[in-house]
Amino acid sequence: MKSSPTQAFRKRPRRGVAAVEFAVAVPVLFLLALGCADLGRAFAAYLIVSNAARVGAEYGATHGYTSYTYSSWQSQVIQQAANEMQGSLAFNQSELTTVVSTTPLMTNLYEVTVTTTYPFTMISAWPGLPQQFNVSHSVTMQRFR
Repeated sequence: MKSSPTQAFRKRPRRGVAAVEFAVAVPVLFLLALGCADLGRAFAAYLIVSNAARVGAEYGATHGYTSYTYSSWQSQVIQQAANEMQGSLAFNQSELTTVVSTTPLMTNLYEVTVTTTYPFTMISAWPGLPQQFNVSHSVTMQRFR
């Protein structure tokens, strides 16, 4: 009895096929894992920066100022935002940029806008993406005088 060509192909040993498949798949999986880690770190940085802006705006909306105390009030708002970021890893306060502005709406009502910006550096260089970019968030709250 003669064996068919498909039976002969099936009986041939397949040594090393799994190792070749593993060698092809590992770099792709490794890149995917690094991409997920970078995306997660960027999202965490955005949450930290947005929370710092919210804390600064909350402080500015709950603490009033006069024309004489505006500069010290503004520095307190900036300090509150910086204090909120102190718990994050590798935080450098000199790289944090916080801008505070107020807009009067009516005689007893004004808006406080706090914008925080912090640079984020990725783990690895990705083609078409910058190695470092700024994460920024702005929060506006109202206050009665």
